[in-house]
Amino acid sequence: MTEKKKLCSGFSGADVKDVLKAGDILEFGTYPQSEVTDGKLLTALDALEKSWKSCGGDFSIQFADVLYQDKKYRAVRFSSYRLTCTDCQKNNGYTLNKVYYFRYDPVRWRVLDIKTGLILSETILDSQAFNDHITNTVNYHLEYGSVHDAVNIYERSSIRQWLNDEFLHTAFTPAQQELIEKRPYSVSNPEDRIFLINAGDAAFVFFSSSDARQAKGSDYAKCCGLEVDAENGFSAWRLRGGTMSGSV
Repeated sequence: MTEKKKLCSGFSGADVKDVLKAGDILEFGTYPQSEVTDGKLLTALDALEKSWKSCGGDFSIQFADVLYQDKKYRAVRFSSYRLTCTDCQKNNGYTLNKVYYFRYDPVRWRVLDIKTGLILSETILDSQAFNDHITNTVNYHLEYGSVHDAVNIYERSSIRQWLNDEFLHTAFTPAQQELIEKRPYSVSNPEDRIFLINAGDAAFVFFSSSDARQAKGSDYAKCCGLEVDAENGFSAWRLRGGTMSGSV
C-alpha cells in the first residue's frame, strides 16, 4: 500500500550529543523537497541530459538526479497514477507525462532521545509503498502461509529495505552514513540505520498529543502520491506497526 513516512535514525557523535537536547532541531543530510517553479531554471534543467530510474518498486514513477550550478535537483515523471490513491497526485497538482523538478534541501530532524541519538524527520519526505511485495501475493502466500500477515510484517517489508539502501545513499554522503549507528529498532529485531517508529512510541513516548504528531509533506512527497487533508494540509505518516492502518 502506498503510504507516507517520517524517518527515524540513530545518530552518533559525542560533540553533537553534548550540545543538543530532546526537542532540538538538527539539519543533517539532503533530500529532494522543494519544487522548482522558476521558468528560467526549469528551461535550464530541461536541457540537461538525464539518466532515468524507477522510483522504489513502482515502475510508473521515474526520477533522474542532475547538477546545475553546483546545486542538486531531482527530475520526476510518471506515466500512471498510484494505484492505491489514484487522485492524490492530481489533487496535489501533478499530472501524467510531465517532468517536475525538486531541489535537494537540508533534512531537518527533531531529536527524540539524546542518550541514544534517536532523531525523527520533521517533514514527510517521501511516499513509498510499505511493501511492494503485495503485488506478488501468490508467492507470499506459498512462503508465509498468510498474505495479510506477510505483507504487514516490517521485517519483510520493501520499505525497510528501501530506507537502508536507496534512501540512505540518496540522503547522506558516505561520511554522514558513518555517523548513523546501526542498532536494533526493537528487542528481537536485526540492526538498521534508518527505521520507522512504532505506534507506542508515537502515541505515548515521544509526543504529548495528537497535535504534536501532525506533520506536512514536502512538495516531492506530494508529487510521489502523498495524500493530503484538504482542510488542514496535514498527512498521515507511516509507522513500523502497532495499528490497523500503520499510520497516524
